Amino acid sequence: DVEFITCKAGEAIARADDFVEKLTDIEHWKPGEIALLTTKSRHPVHVEMVERDRLGYWKSLWNSDDVFYGTVGGFKGLERPVIVLAIDGFHNAEEIDDFLYVGLTRARDKLVVIGEEKDMKLFKK
Repeated sequence: DVEFITCKAGEAIARADDFVEKLTDIEHWKPGEIALLTTKSRHPVHVEMVERDRLGYWKSLWNSDDVFYGTVGGFKGLERPVIVLAIDGFHNAEEIDDFLYVGLTRARDKLVVIGEEKDMKLFKK
């Protein structure tokens, strides 16, 4: 199951947060089944967790009670039933295809892609 959500510039992470809330409250996914991944900047929860306890942050990956917040680059080789992919930019043009491939292939059951209209055009290649 794949959903594409278009948002305004600079809103991808905030819209992803809203969608995680929808997934847990309305669609009844368990928080531990969800990973919210970003393509450029770390999510504020990700930043806070790493600054507080870097080792604890990585241990939280295996915690089935909470949403996991990470970047696409740090999630290579991992998966979750639900991935919310917030396309919030890229560090350079050379990484776009690789980051999109990784982000799109981490979900086992449901994928939600959130980004600007220009980002959605990347999927029509």
